[in-house]
Amino acid sequence: MSLVMRTRRRGMVAVVGAVSAVALLGAGLAPAQAVNTAQPGVVSTNPADWTPQVMNGSVNAIVQIGNTVVAAGTFTTVRQTLTGTDVARNRVFAFDATTGAIDPSFNPNFGGSVNSLTTDGTFVYAGGSFTSVSGNTAVKRVAKLTAAGTLVPGLKAPNGPVSEVVVRGNRLYVGGAFTSFAAPTVARANFAALDTATGAVVADVNVPFTGVYDPAIGGTTSIKRFDVSPDGSRLVAVGNFGAVGGQPHGQVAMLDLPTAGPAAVAAWNTTRFDADHNDCAAVFDTFTRDIDFSPDGSYFVISTTGAFAGGVYSNTMCDSTSRWESASAGGDPSWIAYTGGDTTYGVAITGSAVYVGGHMRWQNNPYQGDQAG
Repeated sequence: MSLVMRTRRRGMVAVVGAVSAVALLGAGLAPAQAVNTAQPGVVSTNPADWTPQVMNGSVNAIVQIGNTVVAAGTFTTVRQTLTGTDVARNRVFAFDATTGAIDPSFNPNFGGSVNSLTTDGTFVYAGGSFTSVSGNTAVKRVAKLTAAGTLVPGLKAPNGPVSEVVVRGNRLYVGGAFTSFAAPTVARANFAALDTATGAVVADVNVPFTGVYDPAIGGTTSIKRFDVSPDGSRLVAVGNFGAVGGQPHGQVAMLDLPTAGPAAVAAWNTTRFDADHNDCAAVFDTFTRDIDFSPDGSYFVISTTGAFAGGVYSNTMCDSTSRWESASAGGDPSWIAYTGGDTTYGVAITGSAVYVGGHMRWQNNPYQGDQAG
């Protein structure tokens, strides 16, 4: 069984966390099902050799629907093989999960970058800063596609960029740096949900994300990433914010998402990511980078950037990967894995392992900055 991660950047990949039973899994034995799908062991270090080539830009998101893998980002050219012919694909393309063959008909042509993909098994949803899809300039920043790549119009458009989309049931949760959806205009502060059938903004999901985590640094209020538990009951978001639903939450917050009634800020809270407890590099308006729930929803993992800042000696969360229990009240994580000064961008959990990707040179390196220790 192979693994398709919610990959967002190129770089080193490490496996973090205790594994009770390990079996090396050969690449290409069977296509991956999805992120949040449990796997019994760690995947093989030998990658499949048939994956297509992305010739420019970046790959920011990957999702699988059936036996098709959809990749999205900022690229405009792909190739079947490294020495093959250029194939024009604007920010999104698809390939066969078993053979790697590029789908010749899947070409929705996004007019701008795509930051996130999600699927309900029937449709693919995209979020980003794009201002058109398939030549339709009325479709901006969120889009719905069939499995064949055909645009399905109708989703309300936010007035600012989208960094993450996650679908659960008939709701498409959307996060980023926006203040409203149109038309008609509906105010939403950086977080909302759309009805997947009608495209309308869901009235019961209105929890504003406001402020910034560190006023001395400032920046733009935004949700960087979020994930929803597999059962759809909880959401955890990370980004540059200081309050959620009017309550203080620095960079990390959890929401309760009932099937009936309004979404609300959960009782879970931690101050470990706020400005008072961290001295990360001031070049980052948020040092959080990604979050992913485990397949059973019992815990989630947060990855960060931010420079060494003293590591475990200063109790900082900069340049770390940390596990948090969903049923806890928050407080402190179950464990923290430090890199010693390098970033982890993406995280994906399969149950038996936590996979992280970034440009880190080490893991489990809590005592030294920019060197092994």
